[in-house]
Amino acid sequence: MRLNWKIIVGLLISIVSVIYALSHVDYGQVAHTFAKASYIWTIPMMLSVIISMWIRAVRWRKLLLPVRDLDYGTLYSSIMIGFMANNLLPARVGEVIRALSLSQKHQLSKTSVFATVVAERAFDSL
Repeated sequence: MRLNWKIIVGLLISIVSVIYALSHVDYGQVAHTFAKASYIWTIPMMLSVIISMWIRAVRWRKLLLPVRDLDYGTLYSSIMIGFMANNLLPARVGEVIRALSLSQKHQLSKTSVFATVVAERAFDSL
């Protein structure tokens, strides 16, 4: 696989930016802040994320019924993969990765799975 020069330049800019940002961090202050933090709200926050992703899996299953009847666990894992990618990559690329993940796991049409993702995002907008 041949690397595109734009990818290489983008990665170099990202690496230089991260090094610059980390060189100006007071790690003692970071450790002190983490030590003083109250983590009591972490558990309810994690539970709310798990529940909201499960609700998305239920909704996505309804949208995918004309394509194939899939179990909630499969859809949940693809949703989690997509949201992880959204946290790491720009421009909501995780939505595309979610559709590709599901279509590859179950040999489904990429177009039909992506169409359900688009429909789901349209419902979210409303």
